[in-house]
Amino acid sequence: MLLRKIFTLLIFISSALSYGEELKIISLSPNLTEIIFLLKKESNLAGRSSVCCYPQDTLKIPIAGNLGDPDLEKVISIKPDAIFLTMVKDMSKIRILKNLGIKVHIFQSNNISQYLETVRTLGEILNAKEVAKQEIERVKSKIFELESANLAIRNNKKPKVFWVVWDNPIITAGKNSFIDEYICLAGGENIMGEIKKSYFYTSKENIISAKPDIIIAPNMKASKIKELETAIGWKKLPAVKNKRVYGSLDLNLVYILGPRMFDAISVIHNCLYSEE
Repeated sequence: MLLRKIFTLLIFISSALSYGEELKIISLSPNLTEIIFLLKKESNLAGRSSVCCYPQDTLKIPIAGNLGDPDLEKVISIKPDAIFLTMVKDMSKIRILKNLGIKVHIFQSNNISQYLETVRTLGEILNAKEVAKQEIERVKSKIFELESANLAIRNNKKPKVFWVVWDNPIITAGKNSFIDEYICLAGGENIMGEIKKSYFYTSKENIISAKPDIIIAPNMKASKIKELETAIGWKKLPAVKNKRVYGSLDLNLVYILGPRMFDAISVIHNCLYSEE
């Protein structure tokens, strides 16, 4: 009797350990897809969102929906064990998937702490705890390195940065966003960093009164930047007068909280401390 119980327990443990290997998953968020590749579990990916495009091999994976929006017909045809998301556009679809026995994991993706928690959780789900641990240690070490380097910059010497998520109406990033963390780690000061929101509308008057040294507008084309140089109010800003408005950045880099975050921070740092 005892031997049978031990044998049953061993089978259970073996199944649990191989669960991550056999799990068929769909990722409907670019940062989650990048983490899965980082964990070397891309063979588990049976579907992706239409905006998951990095690394290059991601494009070989069938599209199973849009960002946070599963295509039910495609998902059902794939027959996944689980779906990973960072946002949900239609909860009724999520209920349908759960009723079909598909596990739905919704991860928070607002700041670097949540990124680390996501890596840890995915490492557990996909049986990749050691790789996940290495990534967590890498990120913490790099953050410590950047924060230490920034201590040498006096606060009054840090460039004041205004981040344009959208220009009409004006949407920017506040303290509760990873964009604010990126700016700070890059050695800058977010002029909206005192506002405890992730992303929000603001007025031209608020921006003019803050007098940013740098404007970073990843979506903004060169033609739009030229308009700012003659626009009433904008043209008097230090950032505009000194031609320190940066647009046309890689949106798939700066707006993804994933393993390439330090590449994004490096891009921001170059905007802050390059005179070009």
